[in-house]
Amino acid sequence: MFKWYLLFISLVVQSASAQKASPGNAKNAAGDPAIKWPTLSGNRPIVVARGGFSGIFPDSSEYAVDMAMTSSMDDIVMYCDLQLTKDGMGICQPDLTLDNNTDIAMIFPTGKKTYNVNGKPVDGWFAVDYTFDQLYNNITLVQNVLSRPSLFDGTMPIQSVDDILGRKSVKVLWLNVQHDMFYNQQKHSPSTYLQKYVLPTATAMPPNPAKPKSGIFSFDVSWNEIQTLKPQIENPYDGDSGYPRDIHNKNKGKFVTLDEFLEFAKKNAVSGILINIEASTCSLSLSNAAYLASKKGLDIVGSVSKALNKATFDKEATRQVLIQSDDTSVLSQFSNIKSYKRFLTIKEKISDAPKASVDAVKKHADGVFVSRSSLIPTTNGFLIGNTSVVTEMHAANLSVYVSVFKNEYLALAFDYYSDPVLELATYVVGMGVDGVVTDFPATATRYMRSRCFDINGDQAILPIQPGSLMDLVEGAGPPAEAPAPALDVSDVVDPPLPPVATANASDSATATAAPPKSGSSANSAHLGYSLVALVLLKALFSV
Repeated sequence: MFKWYLLFISLVVQSASAQKASPGNAKNAAGDPAIKWPTLSGNRPIVVARGGFSGIFPDSSEYAVDMAMTSSMDDIVMYCDLQLTKDGMGICQPDLTLDNNTDIAMIFPTGKKTYNVNGKPVDGWFAVDYTFDQLYNNITLVQNVLSRPSLFDGTMPIQSVDDILGRKSVKVLWLNVQHDMFYNQQKHSPSTYLQKYVLPTATAMPPNPAKPKSGIFSFDVSWNEIQTLKPQIENPYDGDSGYPRDIHNKNKGKFVTLDEFLEFAKKNAVSGILINIEASTCSLSLSNAAYLASKKGLDIVGSVSKALNKATFDKEATRQVLIQSDDTSVLSQFSNIKSYKRFLTIKEKISDAPKASVDAVKKHADGVFVSRSSLIPTTNGFLIGNTSVVTEMHAANLSVYVSVFKNEYLALAFDYYSDPVLELATYVVGMGVDGVVTDFPATATRYMRSRCFDINGDQAILPIQPGSLMDLVEGAGPPAEAPAPALDVSDVVDPPLPPVATANASDSATATAAPPKSGSSANSAHLGYSLVALVLLKALFSV
């Protein structure tokens, strides 16, 4: 009953990946003598699809094979881990036992056996104990990696080697046998079966070790003390997942003052700078700026203004200056410099931006910074549609910047097929955002400067259609999450900043508290303490 969904797979591919080159273009890419690849043969590297498109669909399933062949180059190689059945048929399954990749344990609950495999006892359900007809007619495939989507579990039968080779699109099939001795012990000969196939090998990647996180409050230490510290790369997925970022460069670089940062920006001829005066609450109900003014006697807004003036950025005509904050009272302090562009950070996930809220934003800012999920919501790792926030902001002539893009697959919805460029194309071309904030600017720059950025070009990377992947299997999607609230005026406007206290008053425990800031509770204590986050704008949209 799921056969007709293959039509939708083809439609998804057309909206999710680069348009395939014409035969002439493909020939040039692979065989033009003028193109010399740094490989042993001089040809471009071979792309091998392990189990088909197994990052999304169950390994070696019908969908996985068809999607891999449709979305990839014409000469892609299909990879199959060969297992043999009781009647000598070859099937493609990633493990010697079938219980991690199929529902065989539910269908044949008493079929579990123990075999000696390479000198060690292995428990499970083995293909060698069942005929191909028993497997094909009774069991279905499931995703064998927990971090990957289970949406397509139980929809497709197991496939034989002949099933995969029977597809006209499959031109090369690599067969891998890891347990030749085991099958010979069971009176089956993989060597005999493989007389007309190639036998490659496989390698495994060791897991990355987890690294601890640490932090420090900058307003409690002096600059001399800060200089004794080592910078440490941010590891957003280091905790539960154990995926640290570049461990070889985790402590590279040095801390710089705002003055040094501005001087660096001027010397390197960047197109602009972005200064983020973070206003995450650090004292019951006070924003960072308010807390530092009333409790510590520190004028963060004044310090930033003086540094910009000293570096003559207030008189700049070529470099753009963006001031970002989630506090409208902070943004108001920069309204006297008309060349500065002010952006309001909307930290909360929103589903809509009513006119009253948009009008409130426009009184204080030239644009907004929003999260990715405020434009394209997700549920259980799948895209489920898009909001009208960009359209509503653009109608008021407000720019929309999206934050934060990351290359790690843990940050990407399944719909992007672990490709951060597809996510960028979906927001930049599909949603029409005005800017992106990314931890990997080289990826965004490479995409926007490539010929694939031109939506009308012959090699365009087309945006994903949110919700199309979940629609492949009707009624099998994960339960819908409650929609995010709409942006409210009370979430936009903040009370004025308190005056900067004197040293004695700032140390007093009885200093007057400011009213709660927009969108925060008087009884909540947030953990964001970044005072001034600085981002260089590397002219992502310029060529």
